[in-house]
Order: sequence, then C-alpha cells, then structure tokens
Amino acid sequence: VTFPLDEEDKDLLDGSVIKALSKRYRRNKSDENLYDLLYVLNKIEVIVPGIYEDLGYEEGLQPDVLKSDDGRLHFPIFTKEEEMPIEYASKFSRIHVSFMDCIQSAKRQEVDGVVINPFTVCVELNFTQLELLEKMNNNAMN
Repeated sequence: VTFPLDEEDKDLLDGSVIKALSKRYRRNKSDENLYDLLYVLNKIEVIVPGIYEDLGYEEGLQPDVLKSDDGRLHFPIFTKEEEMPIEYASKFSRIHVSFMDCIQSAKRQEVDGVVINPFTVCVELNFTQLELLEKMNNNAMN
C-alpha cells in the first residue's frame, strides 16, 4: 500500500529527496538511512521499464533485468523519467506503479534484488533489506 502524499510531501515528486537519500545511504548503509530511503520510495510512484503486452501490469509484464559486473541480476526501478538514459529508455515501455508493486514483481523474477536509478545515483537492495518495507507497511496498518 502506497501512502497518500500529504501536502508537506509534495516536494518528493521532483526527485531531489530520493537523490539525496540515495547518496546518504550509499555513503552510510545504516538501517536508519535504509529506512528513510524506503519510507520515501513507498510514498511515490516509480517507473519499471519492460516490454508490456496489453494484459495489465502483472500479466503482460516482461521487465528488463540488469546484470552487474559480478553476475548478479537486478530488477531496475526508476524514480523519474530523467533518471533513464534516452538510449536505454527508447528500448522499453515504461509503466508507473507503486514501489511495493515493483518489489512484488521483482520477487517473481529470478533476480537477486532491485536497483534504484541504476544509471545515476545507483542503489542496490536485496530482498532481505526490502523486508523492512513490508514491516513498515504492516506497522502502518496496525
């Protein structure tokens, strides 16, 4: 469940908050910095590149998968169109969905985790780290 944006959260839409939190997390991979990054990601729509058939998000999704230098596979997620290089973006359709939906989709792929904005301020997250988001959402519902 994506949290609705409050009036004070409207500044999240320009991407600067995510970029700052991503940089902070890359410098210091603490649980607190991860929590802050996931909290904000959970409040916005993100972009998933892929090939889509006209069957709806999940049924028609053939997402792109990126391979890191060490051979790990990642489900790419972008926070803004501008985070995607034109030559990359031109190869794929782009769908805007909640971050939580992306995580659920990534879990169904044979990947090691997700990568946020892989061509700019790249943050790789594995599924153990992403469990924190599920805990956050469960606590918000209780």
